[in-house]
Amino acid sequence: MTDICEVAKSMGFRHVAKVSAYNLAELESVLKEALDCDEPALVVAGGPCRVAAKLMGTNTYTVDPQKCKACGACFTLGCPAIERAAEVVPGKRYQSRIDPAQCSGCDICSQLCKFGAISRC
Repeated sequence: MTDICEVAKSMGFRHVAKVSAYNLAELESVLKEALDCDEPALVVAGGPCRVAAKLMGTNTYTVDPQKCKACGACFTLGCPAIERAAEVVPGKRYQSRIDPAQCSGCDICSQLCKFGAISRC
């Protein structure tokens, strides 16, 4: 199997990084470093296929309405499984819920939630 990172290095890229697409903190750090670099850089983000994981029965996530502060951070992901739930500020702020039929179990939403409201079922 061809290693994209090794190919890039052989082409002269000196700043090459491989990172998990499902680890937000690491991905953000590596991308920031690559963007701050004074020369071309390559970031390869990868991980297991979430569709295949869903078919194999990966656990989904849920939102605890007692912990959800309706901050809206999870909505910024654009995940189709994250939906509006209870309206907190009319027309402006909503708690979220996760549709288990659409959740692939990727864990990104739980990493993003600063209030610990999103957890594995």
